[in-house]
Amino acid sequence: MKNPFLGLFRARDKPARRASPRDAVSAAPGFYYGTSLAGKSVTPTSAIQVSAVYACVRVIAETVASLPLHVYEATDAGSRKAGDHPLYRLLHDEPNTEMTSFVWREVMLSHLLLYALPRCGADGTFGAETEAALRAFQADAGLEADGKYGEKSHAALMDAVADGGKESQPVQPEPPDAEELPASGTVVIVSDGGKVNIREGSGLTYGRITQLAPGTTCPYVATAENGWNAVVVGRRVGWVSPEYSRII
Repeated sequence: MKNPFLGLFRARDKPARRASPRDAVSAAPGFYYGTSLAGKSVTPTSAIQVSAVYACVRVIAETVASLPLHVYEATDAGSRKAGDHPLYRLLHDEPNTEMTSFVWREVMLSHLLLYALPRCGADGTFGAETEAALRAFQADAGLEADGKYGEKSHAALMDAVADGGKESQPVQPEPPDAEELPASGTVVIVSDGGKVNIREGSGLTYGRITQLAPGTTCPYVATAENGWNAVVVGRRVGWVSPEYSRII
């Protein structure tokens, strides 16, 4: 007698081999991101469309981006916030004119979770885009726009980074000529660490004129309401934080 239940149960069919893509464009997602057991290509673009993936990426990125981010420097007494460091403003306040620090970190974390590498435009290769950016910077700095990163370009870039960008700084009135100012005292530079910045105005937002080593003395000019001291440096008048200066 024939078993009536034999037609109800059968072995599962083996997965059929997928046809190879006809072109490189169709094959790219599978080549870079691999395929699932179901034979479907999973990419960051397709994964983020799943509500669970989107929620996880959002929670992780927003949480990490909301954490405090400061730049610290080592001193003899331990560590302290390096608010005068050129990277402090970029990481803590505004890395560029279109992003706050929170938004930038949220985007970087999202790319890190999805692409395994933050897509911040830096790939370590001196390509056409880098050369074009260098030429534009050289032209703005008054250098020969040859696209070659030499000593002059390096010095100009370091000055620009240290100053934090001229366009974002408040306007400081032109100081009088240092030769016309009567010297009414002396200011000595004090610091437990390295050199101290002398700035164009009485605050951290102003550009840097130079750096002076601890123990250096300068003619005293005046003191601003916030306590910053104006001193004569060469033929210019600069400002130094009261934390790193003392009138003697």
